[in-house]
Amino acid sequence: MRNRWLAFALLIAMGALLMGAAACKSSSSGTKKTSTPAKTPAAATHTPSSGITPAATAGLPSAQGEVAVTLVEYQLKPIPTSVPGGSVKFTARNIGKATHQFMVVKTDLAPTDLPKKADGSYDEAAPGAEMIDNVKDIAPGTTGTLTLTLDPGKYVLICNVVQTTNGQTVSHYAQRMATEFTVTQ
Repeated sequence: MRNRWLAFALLIAMGALLMGAAACKSSSSGTKKTSTPAKTPAAATHTPSSGITPAATAGLPSAQGEVAVTLVEYQLKPIPTSVPGGSVKFTARNIGKATHQFMVVKTDLAPTDLPKKADGSYDEAAPGAEMIDNVKDIAPGTTGTLTLTLDPGKYVLICNVVQTTNGQTVSHYAQRMATEFTVTQ
């Protein structure tokens, strides 16, 4: 029993020593060290059902007029969700396992109410929503950028990929891979 207590006390002492060493390593010179995110995609730790986490968007642009967009099966998340009108740079990062597309559509319609084709994808030629621009074929673990001059109004950001796997056709837009986005005055 005494040996167990001694081992326990030793573990606590080692933990305190490690915590103290980590505290000593912090900079006291007033400069803040930051780490650069690894180029390795986070896809290995994310599954389609796991969703988009704050860690998935870490390190992406956050300056005014810059929007970090995370793509994963079947979610699309912009940060921030609203920017002032003018030049807007979208950086779309695919953390999923499938290839995605990033599309900006100007419309007053709800994200799931855009006109659709028979396969469930957004119909770019139909009235009611104007496709502004897009980045196609954003492979897993890669990033696509799109810089646009946007007028104030309502927009929808979508992935309009349609893929056929094992005879089944899946529209990412039909799977609700869309979200609203606002450009203010």
